[in-house]
Amino acid sequence: MIEPVDRPRPESQGDFARPPSLYVYGDVLEEIRFSGRWRRDALAGGLLVGRHYRDPDGGEHYAVAEGFVGGAHCDDLTDFTRTLRSGWNAAKDDRERHFPEGEIVGWYVAPGDPEVKPDRAALVLHNTFFNHPWQLGLWVGAEARPITVRPDGDTLDEGLVAVLDRAGARPAKAPR
Repeated sequence: MIEPVDRPRPESQGDFARPPSLYVYGDVLEEIRFSGRWRRDALAGGLLVGRHYRDPDGGEHYAVAEGFVGGAHCDDLTDFTRTLRSGWNAAKDDRERHFPEGEIVGWYVAPGDPEVKPDRAALVLHNTFFNHPWQLGLWVGAEARPITVRPDGDTLDEGLVAVLDRAGARPAKAPR
């Protein structure tokens, strides 16, 4: 397992009941959201790239998504899982080429249909490729606030996402 660096959590906008597990840059989130809107009959999916850290105050792991690779439009989550299975090495090569210092911190999905929600297929996807406890899924609905998803036994645990400004000085405005 890749050992995390101890680092205080980034400053972000929002009042969270519990600290977010994922911080994502606003421009990355907007590109993912755009990709999901591009085809209403499909869902966009790919790999989140960034770094994971450990909060020195609480010892909890969190990730910062700095970009993404391996994007594809698929019919559903099962199709996306098959696409990752066949294209995993190409996506890893893209990560090494575009984000040489980054690591795969999870996956993302942006369904074109706002009625599509995380389900059992998300558990299969996550458990197939993402075995580190700090890796998670990012679910980006067309107009909804993005959420994280990760397995919790046989169900999915959903969490909030903190949105960061690329300049790092101010948090970006998150969609509600």
